[in-house]
Amino acid sequence: MLKIENLNQYYGSSHTLRDVCIEAPAGAVTAVLGRNGMGKTSLLRCLMGLLPARSGRIVFDGEDITAMKPHQRARRGIAIVPQGREIFPRLSVEENLKIAMAATRQKERSVPDWVYETFPILRKFVARRGGDLSGGQQQQLAIARALVTRPRLLILDEPTEGIQPNVIQDIERVIGGLAAQRSMAILLVEQYYDFAQSLADRYYVLQRGAVVRAGRGVDMNADGVKRLLAV
Repeated sequence: MLKIENLNQYYGSSHTLRDVCIEAPAGAVTAVLGRNGMGKTSLLRCLMGLLPARSGRIVFDGEDITAMKPHQRARRGIAIVPQGREIFPRLSVEENLKIAMAATRQKERSVPDWVYETFPILRKFVARRGGDLSGGQQQQLAIARALVTRPRLLILDEPTEGIQPNVIQDIERVIGGLAAQRSMAILLVEQYYDFAQSLADRYYVLQRGAVVRAGRGVDMNADGVKRLLAV
């Protein structure tokens, strides 16, 4: 589904991504782990078309999208849940979801029932302004907003940041359920080791802009991934 091939990127003279190679197949959770400042944000900005790649390729569903604009990538089925959520705080839950639907030119006029079945709290607060929700509720809204676009690649950037443990469990359940449907690729960018380890089918560790270790999710403990994140 997604292939990143020998991707290089620079900020001025700083080499921020170094020959990064990552694959994220459909029906699987691919975790990208790393401490702050190790290249995760640069990688996501390149994936979304917000930063140009100096060299290498980004291939999505067999198509080279390296030079495409952000809106062109979104139209092809790539959605991101950004770090910090970035919902519209003055709009209601329902309005936030409808704006996302309109942006992808969906024919549906109302929010599908499956969204509220997946996130029951959003049905309860459907008329509440996004800015009045708790951090965990805003995160669920941000994920729902991405899902209503019916993506084929869902990117989650630090979804556990600032979230209480019970909501983290809800988010873990949702991501696991989405992967089980095997209809989309899920790219999880995360620092919280236990959360990533519980979901990952495959993992990659970034250090100083390069992939320093990769493997199967079930091997993360044996591969010493947690130690790499603590260094």
